[in-house]
Amino acid sequence: MPAEHLAPEFNPALSPVSISTVANARIGPESFVTHGVEELDNSELRKLADDVLNHMKYAVAAVAANPEASMPGGSVEAGFQRAIHAMPVAKQAKMKAVAQPLV
Repeated sequence: MPAEHLAPEFNPALSPVSISTVANARIGPESFVTHGVEELDNSELRKLADDVLNHMKYAVAAVAANPEASMPGGSVEAGFQRAIHAMPVAKQAKMKAVAQPLV
């Protein structure tokens, strides 16, 4: 799907950071912001960052597994839901099939 059809928050053309994609065998592509980001030295900050990343991964999987579920307005899940609904139906079905066993 061309980027211009995505909501601004999901449009990489409007993103101020560079994003690269790495295949993740469990839930599909995983994006990493690589420009100007260094590893965290503080182990507590690292744990917090890992918790946030893991929550985002689960949120994507949960929404992909059940894209018609009610999501609180303004939530991360609602944003993922809008992005998933903007995808072609075949892509949504594939994501759902992969995500359902994960949640």
